[in-house]
Amino acid sequence: MLKLFNKKSENLFEPSNSARSIKKLKIVYPDFDISLQGDKFQNFTRLEDLYFHFAIDYECYLPQEIGDITSLRSLGILNLNYSVFPEWILKMENLESLIIRGNNIEYLPSEIDKMKNLKKLRIENCNIKTLPKSLNKLKKLKEISLKDNFYIKEIDPNCLPYNLKKLDIIVTNVTDKNKNIIKEVRPRLKLDRSVY
Repeated sequence: MLKLFNKKSENLFEPSNSARSIKKLKIVYPDFDISLQGDKFQNFTRLEDLYFHFAIDYECYLPQEIGDITSLRSLGILNLNYSVFPEWILKMENLESLIIRGNNIEYLPSEIDKMKNLKKLRIENCNIKTLPKSLNKLKKLKEISLKDNFYIKEIDPNCLPYNLKKLDIIVTNVTDKNKNIIKEVRPRLKLDRSVY
């Protein structure tokens, strides 16, 4: 794994054999404008895991070209100021794990059902208010974490995929009544237990 911590590393994005060999890339508190790297992410032809952790006051967005990395299986985005779910993520049909934490996203798009290979979904410390019904079409999805989403008060059990094993709604405002309904409808679902 290549881990960049608080470094100016724009040259990492230039075409080279080293970029092609990287499978895991973790960029923590970058000291450069990552939004300017755009299509340079295509140099990482074997990249499977990509993780970004930004300072809370970081002022830019991730380039949508990241959505074109077909080898990517895991994506983590922490502390970017998104208020809308980035549409380019929906193109990532091979993605198995998605973590989005520490932003202002209120809704997941109904098109999330395009992410057929998704097994783990962590949308934490956001402003999520509700889940789309299309989420139930994700047959491989086993774990959902909505931890620290204070705006969500109710979850429709019909939105949850049938094969879902774990639902983490710790530190949310989901009512006890709603939790009981979920437990009735989905008795095998592990609820309110820390997933990760």
